[in-house]
Amino acid sequence: MTNGLRIGTAADLDLVVDLLVEAFEHDPLIEYMFGGHPDPDGAHRAIAAANLRYNWIPYGEIVISDDERGAMLWRRPDASAGPSRWDELRSRRAFFQAVGLRRGLRLRSDAKRIGPRHPTWARAEVAFIGVGPASQGRGLGTRLLRHAVETCDAQQAGMFLETGNERNLPLYKRFGFTVVDKVGTRRAGEVVHVATAAAERGMTTPVIRRATADDIGLVTDILVDAFADDPLINYVLPPGLGGPRLRRRRRRAEIENDYLPRGAEILLDQEERGALIRERPAGPKPPALSAYRYRLDFLRALGWRRGLRMEREWHPIERKHPTWPHVYIGELGVRREHQGQGIGSALLAAGLEPCKTLGVGAYLVTSNPANLPLYRRFGFELVDETRMGRNGPIFRSMWRQPQPSGPDRA
Repeated sequence: MTNGLRIGTAADLDLVVDLLVEAFEHDPLIEYMFGGHPDPDGAHRAIAAANLRYNWIPYGEIVISDDERGAMLWRRPDASAGPSRWDELRSRRAFFQAVGLRRGLRLRSDAKRIGPRHPTWARAEVAFIGVGPASQGRGLGTRLLRHAVETCDAQQAGMFLETGNERNLPLYKRFGFTVVDKVGTRRAGEVVHVATAAAERGMTTPVIRRATADDIGLVTDILVDAFADDPLINYVLPPGLGGPRLRRRRRRAEIENDYLPRGAEILLDQEERGALIRERPAGPKPPALSAYRYRLDFLRALGWRRGLRMEREWHPIERKHPTWPHVYIGELGVRREHQGQGIGSALLAAGLEPCKTLGVGAYLVTSNPANLPLYRRFGFELVDETRMGRNGPIFRSMWRQPQPSGPDRA
């Protein structure tokens, strides 16, 4: 890396911890968290080390100045996954060990008030920019933030951060950030949420519309492209079986002879980069002829022996589908060249709107673990995991509880 910056590694953990503790010694949020603690520096150090070890080193990126007087922790817009459940538990354990149970529960309660306000569209996220006190005011923080902004500009991605120190706002505003929210803590101070101005970061909210009969071919093309690397598609229709033409034929048959006869609704973004298929509660039962056509085409496409085996392997997953009223998200796909731009988030937010008006939950299944962070940001929880056959992909069933009335977290 140029411009006097380098990428940090696990070997830099102690260096970065020292930098962060020193840089944030008088930060209002840190003082709120550790004020009155018998060993505030020690507690801050322990939490910072755990956060680095279990979160930012394996799942994010650490950028360090060559003189080792400044560091930035951030998650790039192209990051594929966040911390695992196990790493989250280890980080949480270190947190409670450092601050104690009573203080920890209070701080966790505050964090829950802040977390739902985080944007749900795909974006980069800056966790910390820390510069040693003796080096502050020399442009080092600007240089670190510029690296993140230029990376996001190159990928046409937005960025999000939060700060407890309003003295930082002029720097962020110079880079096109705008304050979008302020959240007060229980006793003192407030966390100020900052997100890039949509127009300046290529993150204008996608416009969503209902698809028509004329859009079936377009929707087919979007989903074929979006699911090119999907574990289920590659298991049922491996690349050597029929190629792209067969995948397109099967996808169109599924839309015309399975989804639409059940009353499914298709949503598209206005620029035709992504699509979502949803089913409302108590949709119509598909006509017998449509079901027959769909199954016959499936068996002919895969071959009778393979097709019948796939049907048997799919039945245990299908039986997990809830029987009570709910919205079913059947498909959500964005063309690969446009992924990471908030299109999937906008489609999912629109797809979940009937949940609010009807007062019902939502259900979906996914075979791609990379999708889990998006669904969890919208309130979905993992309720079951089932492997398809002996060697097939693992299907993750996810349920979203009915939400109280009010704006969605999109």
